[in-house]
Amino acid sequence: MTNVRWVLLAALAGCSFSRTDGTAVDAPPGDAPAVDAVEVARCRVRPAAAGTEQPSVGGPGGGGRPELVCPTGELPIGASFDTSVNTLGMGFNFQQAVVSVHIRCGAIARTKLNVMATTPSGELTRAGTTCAGATSSSGEKLCPAGAVLVAIRGNASGGQFSSLNSVQLECAALAPDGSITGMRTTLDFRPDTGNYTNDQRTSSCPTGTAIVAFGGKAGCTQDQLSAKCAPLTCD
Repeated sequence: MTNVRWVLLAALAGCSFSRTDGTAVDAPPGDAPAVDAVEVARCRVRPAAAGTEQPSVGGPGGGGRPELVCPTGELPIGASFDTSVNTLGMGFNFQQAVVSVHIRCGAIARTKLNVMATTPSGELTRAGTTCAGATSSSGEKLCPAGAVLVAIRGNASGGQFSSLNSVQLECAALAPDGSITGMRTTLDFRPDTGNYTNDQRTSSCPTGTAIVAFGGKAGCTQDQLSAKCAPLTCD
């Protein structure tokens, strides 16, 4: 009888039992059938209207310059700044000043997995003249993937030629439907653009809008920079 019992146990050990749904009882979890992710329609984020200019950051002077606007279907996603290495004279309140602005454009799109992805592309530049002497670059900083720019913060140097310095940009994450969320990231270009606080200003987009272009004035330096904001759509 004992021998019969051992034969039965050995036979059962080589078996695999299944439930009525077809899943093996003794199968490890990794062998369970995979569940396919639900795919959604892709879309590309773009401005839904022309940008409305907000109050500028920086001084009051400078000559008008063309706006910095990305190609159709793209948005500003980051920047870098060239700043005077040395403090400038009395006309700039003995402070450094931003001489050139470089805006990085990019395409933001919703993938079939319902996440926003960013593909950087070309660069837009507004350069000052060479009268500020040697400059150094802040290095480029970009918004996180799926985020857009919503604000500029900076300081006006003061003096007769009061100009922009001490720059920060603010990014906001996009929801999968393309709406702007409250999740924010700051791109801080200080102290490379200076670290002054005598006349701090902000050019911020109204709720529900993002920066779609940059306005401003320039001469020897970047006198001012302003956000041009618009609602977004994803289609």
